[in-house]
Amino acid sequence: MKLQSGNIDVTNMASGNISNIMDYVDRLNLNVVTVPVKITAADSTSNTMSIDATSKSEAITVIEELQDNNIFVILEAYPWIDGGTVSETEWDPSDVSTWFTNYKSVLSTLVDDICNTYDIWGFNVASNLEKIEPNSTEWIDVLDYVRDTKNYSGKIIYRTNWWITAVWDTGSGSTTEDYNNKLSNSLFSADNLDIISISAYFELTEESNTEPSISTLEDRLRSTTVTATAREQDVFAEVENFWETHGKKIFFGELGVPSVESASYHPWNPSVSSTNSQIAQSNLLQAYKNLFKDEYWFIGASNFVIGTDSSNYSLKGKLAEETFAYFMEPEEKKIIDTGRYKEVERVYVEDADGVFVNISDLENYDWVKNITFDHDIDEDVMQANITVNRNIYKLNLSPFVSQ
Repeated sequence: MKLQSGNIDVTNMASGNISNIMDYVDRLNLNVVTVPVKITAADSTSNTMSIDATSKSEAITVIEELQDNNIFVILEAYPWIDGGTVSETEWDPSDVSTWFTNYKSVLSTLVDDICNTYDIWGFNVASNLEKIEPNSTEWIDVLDYVRDTKNYSGKIIYRTNWWITAVWDTGSGSTTEDYNNKLSNSLFSADNLDIISISAYFELTEESNTEPSISTLEDRLRSTTVTATAREQDVFAEVENFWETHGKKIFFGELGVPSVESASYHPWNPSVSSTNSQIAQSNLLQAYKNLFKDEYWFIGASNFVIGTDSSNYSLKGKLAEETFAYFMEPEEKKIIDTGRYKEVERVYVEDADGVFVNISDLENYDWVKNITFDHDIDEDVMQANITVNRNIYKLNLSPFVSQ
C-alpha cells in the first residue's frame, strides 16, 4: 500500500479539534494518519519514562474517528522530554540498559491498550532517538519483543532522523563516517522491522534565491549547496542506499516544509524566515514528489503537521495543499459511465495512468481505501451514487434506462 499520510500535532488532539483533523484528512486525500502518544521523561538523561494518560485518551478518541472513516492509523510513541522543551534527538540516558527495560514496558502497554485492541495498521516504535540509535542489539530486542512476545501483527516502523554529509568531510569523526555508521546499523535489517521511516528535513540550499524553482530543488536533492564550500550531499542516493542495503521499503515519516522563504535551507525550523512564502513550501514538496514518488522502494510520505492551522508547517488553504493531496495518489479518479443500467459492474474508474479499472476489482488497488455503490435508483433523477475514497460521484443512467 502506498502511504498518503499526515502527522497530528501531539499538543492539538483534544476532542474539540477532531473535526479540523478530519478536514485535513479530506483536503490532503490521506489514507493514513500518524497518531502520537506522549512518552514523558523528566530530562535528557532520564532512564525512566511514562505514558501521559491524557495524551493516550485523546489518541484513542482520534483513532476511533479515523477508523470510523476508513483511515488507517500509525501509532507513534512520541518522546516528550521536560514538558516538550527538549528535543527527542537529545535523549541520552545515563543507563542504557535500564532505559531499554523501561521503554519496552511502555511499548507493552501501548500494544496491549491500543495497537492490538484497535487493530492498528502500523506502530512507530521510536522517533529520532539519535543518541540511542547505535544500540542495535537492544533495538532488535525491542522489535522482537513487540512482534513475538506482544503478538503485534501490524507493520513495525522505526523512524530515524535526517542527516548531513559533505563530499569534503571524510575520515574519523566526519559527517561521512556518521552516515556510514547509520547506514550499517543492523537494526535496519532486523527481521521484525517492516518499514524504515525517515524524518526528511534535509538542508538543501542557502542560495540567494529564497524561493528556488522546482527543477533547482530537484538538482539540490542530488547535490546540496549548503555552506560556501557546497556539501554536495546526494540526498536521493543516500536515502536509496537504505533500501539497497537493508531491503526495507522507505517512508518519509515526517516531511515538513514551512511556508516561509528559505524553507529549503532549514526546513526543520518553522521560522527560518519571517517572510511568508507559499511558493517555497509548494516547490520543495513538489521536488520531493517528483524524485521519490515513482521509486519502487518508496512507499509514501507523511506531512507534518495536520490539524493545526496556525503552524507554518500547515498546508491548509495554501498552494502546497494540492501538491501534497496528490503526492502518492493517482492524480485523477474520474468516473465514466460505460455500462448498462442493470450491469453496474461495468462502470469504471480511470486512474492517473489512463488505466480503466472495473469497479468490482477496486478493492485490489492500493489507492482505493473504500468503495460503495448505491443501487437505490431515483427514477426521476435517474442517477446512482458511487463512493470512492469518500468522494461521491453521480452516475447519470438516463442513456441506459431505455435499453
